[in-house]
Amino acid sequence: MRFLAALIAMWFATAASGQNLTFESISELARKTAAGSLTNEQFWDAIGIVPGLFYCSHDCAVSRQDVGRFGSDAGQDELVKIIQQDYSRFLLLHSVNDASTLVAYVDAGESRYNPAEAKTILSGGKLWLQIKTYPRGGTGLALFPSDWYELYQNRFRRVLSIPSEGHMVNGDPARGFEIRFLRGETAGEIEMLKFVYSVDFFSGSGSGGASIDIDLWQNEGVVTFSRPKGQAVFEFDPRRSEMSKEFVDFIFSYEGADEFKFYRLLSEHLLEIARNPRDRRREWLRQLLDRETSVPSLEPVRKAFANAR
Repeated sequence: MRFLAALIAMWFATAASGQNLTFESISELARKTAAGSLTNEQFWDAIGIVPGLFYCSHDCAVSRQDVGRFGSDAGQDELVKIIQQDYSRFLLLHSVNDASTLVAYVDAGESRYNPAEAKTILSGGKLWLQIKTYPRGGTGLALFPSDWYELYQNRFRRVLSIPSEGHMVNGDPARGFEIRFLRGETAGEIEMLKFVYSVDFFSGSGSGGASIDIDLWQNEGVVTFSRPKGQAVFEFDPRRSEMSKEFVDFIFSYEGADEFKFYRLLSEHLLEIARNPRDRRREWLRQLLDRETSVPSLEPVRKAFANAR
């Protein structure tokens, strides 16, 4: 009987690998695997992909997202997501005249707080795949990455990795930020992806127990990543961006232990507060200066604060 069951399972996997791959057929394979009719290896063999980090013998959730068309061929594309604990795999299926095949797939990074999310965005004459993950954070800090892909030679090629949102409340000032996609553009031989980078600063748990709870200021600007046509990866474009690369890399990240750089990057706002004796944020700044007595980049702020009239 065991031999017969194994033979049936092997036959099912072989038959499945030759059938149309659709959301329904993959869901059925997952149910068979969870029920023990197929092994984890047979499940992935039937789809035509190596297992990798995925072990679906107990539980693999399958969901779908209709995406229209990635390529220019006739037919319809469909995105199917397979979730196993903290990992997600996205499969692009292409259907023409009732025949559906696997075109490409991509694995998202570890995502502990929520399952990875995929979103297709049509802009700049192309369809992009954005995958957002929610990895492990820490006390008072979180950073949720966003990876951007294009379909290139029947595979998903990653072209850009940036944050999508995050916060760091242990610093003083604390900050929360988000990055919103604006549009894709082409100028001559240069392709661009433009984003709005926005960060809010406020007094947080890094204020040393001070009783002040106040919103401080916001920085917002368009940041552009570009590439020459034919190149794979988009890179920070300083000429087309409204923020410096140093500010973007440091403020929109986990970084913050380097107090010298942190306060130097914020000096314009700190000086604005220091020079105005009637600024509502002045008491917050006074407490900051009283605590941070050994940070050289705060010396101009300290002098402006003392000289304000």
